[in-house]
Amino acid sequence: MKFLKCLSVCVLLMLAQSAHSAEASLQWSPPQFNVDGSVADDLAGYRVYARLNASNFSQVSDLGNPNLTSATIAFSLPGLTAGENIVDFVMTAYDAEGNESVYSNQITSVITVLDDVAPNEPEIITITITVAVDCPAGKTCSVSSP
Repeated sequence: MKFLKCLSVCVLLMLAQSAHSAEASLQWSPPQFNVDGSVADDLAGYRVYARLNASNFSQVSDLGNPNLTSATIAFSLPGLTAGENIVDFVMTAYDAEGNESVYSNQITSVITVLDDVAPNEPEIITITITVAVDCPAGKTCSVSSP
């Protein structure tokens, strides 16, 4: 059974999109050989895994094109919140038979997700209206509201 050598993630750029998702741009060097030394001639694609605040890694993307050496992926992780988040990324390569490499080197990024949630509307509790009325001397005047 063949296993692919891990690949190297070279560049990582994080951009916040919303309170629960982000975008990552990755660049890597594809493996040239399998772990047994044979040529990796049946490479089928790459998988990107991420984790938040040192939790377990979750697959966030499957890049089924073995010719890629970079990609921008949109991803979401449970617990991704407004403010600073520490996100770790790793990648694997897989071949046509489904053999998957071990994780690549880990890239850690601190990303700031902007708060894009508006506050609730204010509630008007009371309102006081003062009306000035000129009332002729000796007359009774009143003001009513609908």
